[in-house]
Amino acid sequence: MSQEIQRKIDHDPGSLVYTGTHSDVPVEIRVISYSSMHIKERSFTPETLELMDLPANSVHWISVHGLHDPSVVEKIGHHFGISLLTLEDILNVNQRPKFEEGDGYLYTVLKKIDFSRLDDEINYEQISLILKNNIVISFKERKSDIFLRFLERLKMGKAKARNENADFLFYRLLDQIIDHCFLGLSRLEDRMLLLEATIDKQQTMEGVREIHDFRSELHDLQLEVFPLKDMISDLLKSDYFEDESLPYFKDLKDHISKINDDIKALSEYSASILDLMLSMNSFRMNEVMRTLTAFTAIFMPLTFITGLYGMNFQHMPILQNEYGFLIVISFMIIIGFGMFILVKRKNWL
Repeated sequence: MSQEIQRKIDHDPGSLVYTGTHSDVPVEIRVISYSSMHIKERSFTPETLELMDLPANSVHWISVHGLHDPSVVEKIGHHFGISLLTLEDILNVNQRPKFEEGDGYLYTVLKKIDFSRLDDEINYEQISLILKNNIVISFKERKSDIFLRFLERLKMGKAKARNENADFLFYRLLDQIIDHCFLGLSRLEDRMLLLEATIDKQQTMEGVREIHDFRSELHDLQLEVFPLKDMISDLLKSDYFEDESLPYFKDLKDHISKINDDIKALSEYSASILDLMLSMNSFRMNEVMRTLTAFTAIFMPLTFITGLYGMNFQHMPILQNEYGFLIVISFMIIIGFGMFILVKRKNWL
């Protein structure tokens, strides 16, 4: 990744350089054309793009899987009149979520958020969407099933998009991506509850490390989600959409506000869990110190007596007495018992 970024820095603006992970899998181009009465799905290659027939009486969804071949993206951009700067943003997979208006088209980019069950981490994939007249083009880094259920409903005629224009398709794809944020949040909430449930069983450094990893993932999620609100706000200012489409995009803004609020709440909650963990550790340390102090208080006078009678003087009280040893031992037992009673009354033990 760093090598690709360095290559990107070395090129002029508008240069098409892919900054993601390269793959040997061929780029897949699928076209779903539909109206209220029909739906048709076709596959194309970069060489057959010129044969693509997109009649004006249908909505066309062009789904591109794979960005590792910049020449394919360049051909698609040239075919549909997309500027080089937009294509550059599509290939740069480290983009901040944003919305832009091009020459006769709209462009938006954001991250799809997935939770990996294998490594228990959140993964990100950049998805770019372009809306031009009756055409929506989606660019994904790799083949995934994020739009699979929507596509199945579209084929069965159960999706509302079958009776709507391309604006609504653009909205539905954005909605699918944003709704995945809720899945990522749900997984993080489950992890937070698990950390809270086992907080008293964990070693301090282990628990602090887990909380730190959790907050690091939450911070990465914030960087990808917080800009979405500005993206939708910019989108709503556009005159490109028809008036009946705007309420749907306003609904997206409400979803994003809810996600942002949940992230903030989860961040504050994790901070309180971390404070609780550190407080519990401090409490445990205080308990240990209090116990050690209590035992020190009990044995200190006994240690003093033992040390006093361990000195090599010939003339010491009761040193020559037949019962001197028993007298000193009894005296030490009385003092130790008395100190124990005092410590108990002070609640130090």
